[in-house]
Amino acid sequence: MRIIGGEKRGFKIIGPPQVKIKNLKPLPDKVRESIFNILGDWTKGKEALDLYAGTGAVGLEALSRGAKSVTFVEISKEIVKVIKKNLAKLGFNDLVFQQSTFEFLNQTEGEYDLIYLGFPHKEINFKVAELAGEKAKKGGIIILESDSKTEIPEFPSLKIFDQRIYGRLKISFLKKQGLL
Repeated sequence: MRIIGGEKRGFKIIGPPQVKIKNLKPLPDKVRESIFNILGDWTKGKEALDLYAGTGAVGLEALSRGAKSVTFVEISKEIVKVIKKNLAKLGFNDLVFQQSTFEFLNQTEGEYDLIYLGFPHKEINFKVAELAGEKAKKGGIIILESDSKTEIPEFPSLKIFDQRIYGRLKISFLKKQGLL
């Protein structure tokens, strides 16, 4: 695994196969690259939230591409250690919370420009996606990872503006509606 673009381009990050943690399946480099190609320079200066963060690869990519900050949320103690090692390795000091995404979203007061929801595909929870939408700034983008066959419902304040299929993986881009 490596950082695809930005100031840390080419840096290797810790993930499988170096660590063997059950159910840790990072987003493939090609898919991450595609996501950030779609976002272009929009990420620069933005505050991001990486939910179900896994190795933290998506958030690390955002930081490398100029995001102002990224908050990582992951429930697994073992995986949180991997995220912290990756942050240290790349020289970033961003926040990592070891708790469930649902708890974090119910407790945080912050709002974010970019929210990545890397659901475990069999555990996709649209109530969590709706809560994440409430934490997005107006005009903010939520990226939802799901199985390619999963139908993404309409959300009250979110509008799907792009969807891409990568094999068995679907990436949906949603924008928070309202005045900018």
